[in-house]
Amino acid sequence: MTASILSSMFFFSHAFPPFTSRAPSRKPLAKAILVPMPENAAREISLVNHLTCVACRSDAGSAYLFNELIRMIFLAYYVGGAGFGDTDAMVYARAERELERVLRRAEHSRA
Repeated sequence: MTASILSSMFFFSHAFPPFTSRAPSRKPLAKAILVPMPENAAREISLVNHLTCVACRSDAGSAYLFNELIRMIFLAYYVGGAGFGDTDAMVYARAERELERVLRRAEHSRA
């Protein structure tokens, strides 16, 4: 049985927790975290995401690649929720349905 992977992300709440001030016990963030991502790192992430999609579309996916797809969708959802982009929530709901369909198909083929 497949549990709904992303349902809590889409259907329970679209509200994001309020940002709070930094806790006094937390170490300051490193400069590398605060500056924009280097262009070559962004290209590499983009290439990995693209190749993951291509492999999964051609039925050459693996559990690792499937997890990468889930990670990619979560990242897109949270980046969009932070105000970067205007993707409709239905796009993420459709992605969730497709991921669940693929999981069911994978479980059926194992049996």
